[in-house]
Amino acid sequence: MSTLDFAGLVHSYCQSARLPSPRLDSGITCVIEPDGSPAVVLAWDEERDDVVIIVPLDTEAAEMDRQEAHDVLCAAFVGQNLRGAAVGIDPTTGVLSLWRRLASEAASLSRLTRDIRNTIEVAQELQR
Repeated sequence: MSTLDFAGLVHSYCQSARLPSPRLDSGITCVIEPDGSPAVVLAWDEERDDVVIIVPLDTEAAEMDRQEAHDVLCAAFVGQNLRGAAVGIDPTTGVLSLWRRLASEAASLSRLTRDIRNTIEVAQELQR
């Protein structure tokens, strides 16, 4: 981590959100589970110097018909209906997920909190 103490930021977030201390896998990724909200994966992309916030929209691989795929892609067009988040299919699991990047120079506890909250809210809207 060149410019950001990722572990420190994640620990501060969990403490402020009254969540259990996160268990960082290899120091670069963890899963947090805010009360009543979907699980959130926080990951450090050292190469791009970014925090990546990922909210899976399901637990199973995505199976969409043509209309569902069309609707998701229209909502995702330049993030217009996703509050700046993006949507994609995780190439490892096949799960449809929302994600956003937070550049290390912009990363602060308040910004991380806002970005997590916005991503969770959009995920919940899409899951209705």
